[in-house]
Amino acid sequence: MKNSALARRYARAFLEAADSDVTAVKTVEELRDFAGMINECSDLRHLLENPTFNRERAQVVLNVIEKMQLSKFTRSVIILLMDNDRINALGDITETLARTIEEKDGAFRATVTSAIPLTEGQKAQIKNKLESISGKKLMLETEVDPGILGGVVARLGSQVYDGSIRAQLRRMEELLAKEV
Repeated sequence: MKNSALARRYARAFLEAADSDVTAVKTVEELRDFAGMINECSDLRHLLENPTFNRERAQVVLNVIEKMQLSKFTRSVIILLMDNDRINALGDITETLARTIEEKDGAFRATVTSAIPLTEGQKAQIKNKLESISGKKLMLETEVDPGILGGVVARLGSQVYDGSIRAQLRRMEELLAKEV
């Protein structure tokens, strides 16, 4: 997330400006849809990234917003980002807003990386263990990285629990190097 400080500022402001949590959650969904539209349409993405098309850019965005039937609050958010030349940070702002809403509701995001896809039972087991360690309600995201060889790496905020085979091999290598 390259615009993290900027994203946090905008996310906090949007959350405060939203008249309810329902509005904020709906805004996140709509902003994700809008960002998806930008990612799918290279012409729209080029237009938004190029500041020389200010008047045309605003008109196209208003047309897209109208066709997508976005809520009034989401429209205001997008227009504000356009006016402040921050539309390029839309993805970061949206995800930061989503995490801020989750944290406000007492849910935190944990990412678990494994060498192979985890079964639902394994995910539930890992989630329960991480919740008991952290004392927090978690939303679990999973990733697959064959490079860890086996085991799992769990990230909970800035805390990392590395139970991968790659990490164990690295520790064994360090111990053996000390012995020699």
